[in-house]
Amino acid sequence: MKYLRGRCLSALFYMWASIPGHALELLYRSEAYISNGLPLTSYWAAHPLSPVQSQKIWGVSDNMYRAQQPLGDTNFDYFLERRKQSVLASNQTSMTLAAIDRIPSNLETSNYSLSADAKTYYYDALGLNYHGNIDFAGLAFTLSPKVINLYNFKHWIGDGNLQVGNNSGLLTGKLDRYSMNSFGFDPKPQLLRTHTGLGMDIEIQKSIGQHHINLIVLNAFSNIFVENHFYSNRLYQVKTVNNELAFSDTPSLTGFYGQTTQNFQLPRIFQFRVETNTELQGFSPMLGAFAHNRMVSPWVGLKYQTVFATLKFQTSDGTNFHINSELKNVLHKDLSIAFSMYLGQFRQRELLISQITYKF
Repeated sequence: MKYLRGRCLSALFYMWASIPGHALELLYRSEAYISNGLPLTSYWAAHPLSPVQSQKIWGVSDNMYRAQQPLGDTNFDYFLERRKQSVLASNQTSMTLAAIDRIPSNLETSNYSLSADAKTYYYDALGLNYHGNIDFAGLAFTLSPKVINLYNFKHWIGDGNLQVGNNSGLLTGKLDRYSMNSFGFDPKPQLLRTHTGLGMDIEIQKSIGQHHINLIVLNAFSNIFVENHFYSNRLYQVKTVNNELAFSDTPSLTGFYGQTTQNFQLPRIFQFRVETNTELQGFSPMLGAFAHNRMVSPWVGLKYQTVFATLKFQTSDGTNFHINSELKNVLHKDLSIAFSMYLGQFRQRELLISQITYKF
């Protein structure tokens, strides 16, 4: 498979060099969204724990490096990308305890439910973008079929309960893990084989007056067959003293591990957005939503746009904010950089580069 990726990379740049007049675009993008709070470990470590019903939390992230180029004077682009995509469904208690990796000594006496389902996929892909129109409906669309090489994945599913007493506690639960890395020693492991997979993304756009509607479905279709990947199933029943317990050092009571075979589908992620057209300047409202596996989370925002920069504020819960600023023609007319700042409760903030686009 490494040989195949090398050949694909060589073919991509050979095609780019052989087609004059069509710019190669290099793109780095990092997106993260969470239904409540901020996608920061420091935020959840500072979040207070309460014995009342723990609110459900879910989130998605998508990190991508891509090189793409128009295929002559056609409606096609071809691209090569490396991607990491993650989805998470959990609750506030689990998020906070995982962030601090221990039971606080001052935790209120009560029962705390724990649950988490986290999936992360690492893959390379070679594909095409086809840009088309449905004239009678005023729709523009992009179909992006691709060939996928999955080179790693991690899937963790956990459920449990933490019972906190005056001077002691009891942690019970189960944890199932799946990965391409072994969870134990096997003197004669079966050969792990990852077959080439297929996938497709879809984007639909429509303009109504001064407004632009955009719908993206990541992994609208995908299928990857993996033979003999590893799994581990563990049961936990651990007593604590003075409520001190480091989760990363917690031994399992019983369990087993081995190898199994599955067909995988990459997480299907929906992104919906309504905002003003890009040529309009000044302030304008935005709204949108993220969705995955019947979990839907809306957001609202405000955009300020000039010729050289765009500033966006958005929030899902009204107390935590994602601020995105895109600067165009930075040092070079074909270079744009976007910065993201997460700003919220408990004095938590983080600034990072969320997108770099360069054409040459």
